[in-house]
Amino acid sequence: MKRYINHYFLFLLLITLFYGCNNKANKPIQIDPGFRQYITAFTAGTISKNSSVIIELTEKNPHYTDSNTPIDKKLFDFEPEIEGDAYWVDQRTIEFFPKRALPSGQYFVCNFNLHKLIDGLPANRKIFRFDFQTIKQSFSISFKSYKPYKNTELVLNKIQGTIVTADIVDDSEIQKILSATQDGKLLEITWEKSDDKIIHHFCIENVLRKEEPEKVTVVWNGKPIGVNIKGNKVLEIPSLKDFKILDVFVVQQPEQYIKIEFSDPLNPQQNLDGLIRLEDDIALRFGIIDNEIKVYLQERQKGMKKILIEIGIENILGYKLNKRSEYEVFFEDLKPAVKLKGKGVIIPSSPDGLIFPFQAVNLKAVDIKIIQIYENNIAQFLQTNNLNGYSD
Repeated sequence: MKRYINHYFLFLLLITLFYGCNNKANKPIQIDPGFRQYITAFTAGTISKNSSVIIELTEKNPHYTDSNTPIDKKLFDFEPEIEGDAYWVDQRTIEFFPKRALPSGQYFVCNFNLHKLIDGLPANRKIFRFDFQTIKQSFSISFKSYKPYKNTELVLNKIQGTIVTADIVDDSEIQKILSATQDGKLLEITWEKSDDKIIHHFCIENVLRKEEPEKVTVVWNGKPIGVNIKGNKVLEIPSLKDFKILDVFVVQQPEQYIKIEFSDPLNPQQNLDGLIRLEDDIALRFGIIDNEIKVYLQERQKGMKKILIEIGIENILGYKLNKRSEYEVFFEDLKPAVKLKGKGVIIPSSPDGLIFPFQAVNLKAVDIKIIQIYENNIAQFLQTNNLNGYSD
């Protein structure tokens, strides 16, 4: 991940993006604005451990060569030292490639020997000094409920989960931090290939559901990726004869509904009218997906309310819930808000014109203001943003 900073708004970004998370012992390097006539952009802020370091000059440089051999001049001097080689990318851009991944959470200062590329520089412009920091590695783990491989065969199950890392981690390394056991036996964990090397999906295979309740113990240790995080979680697996409710909670947006999770996949054809009721006789409609019931409301609610779940709800094998349950659920009074729908940045077109999808809550109307980014500002925008960014 490369980050470039244009000197016109350098100081604000250094404060907000970099030194807010940097070690307090590292004082910000004050960039001399006089360098703007020689350098238009450079690597700064917080970068990935696998990033390169880039300097972009204002003008084409006579020392440029289009060969793939490293630049013989020692242009970059890092504190602490970084082994690597620099190459010309084009007539104005030089890129330094470290020989190995940089240490996570490390603060670096770079002295760029500008005088080796441009003759006749003033004494205070010969070395361009700037700084950056690598992302401090960390991770979090989340789990989904267990699910059978087949809805009609409840003995063999799987538990899916996700590990999200702060910086990129190779698939072979992330797989070393997690293990799972049931009855003292190690369970197989399979992994999906991670395209971005940050979001890593896994599946704990062949989890047995038996006549008595079971437990699956998941343990993690971040040492293989250089993180001092350890932990464990015990996942409850109910018995085959125990068809019950696991959880009831409210999903607030984009559409408000109550989610009820059961221990077994449900009969998707059953009629739930009268079996699930909300106080005040609020009109409801239902959706069944595997072991979940989504309870939709005719209009948004707020405050605490009781939901009643009667006996008679059937699992996929026809066994019925044999216990009446009552839960209190909280409906949040959401403040008026609007946000873009999805993660895309390209506006889809139609025969009637451009479509601008968005989500809104507690609003009667939305005003849209369109700001055009002209071609000569695109480069500056992308120095501190991806296409879907909003900084500066």
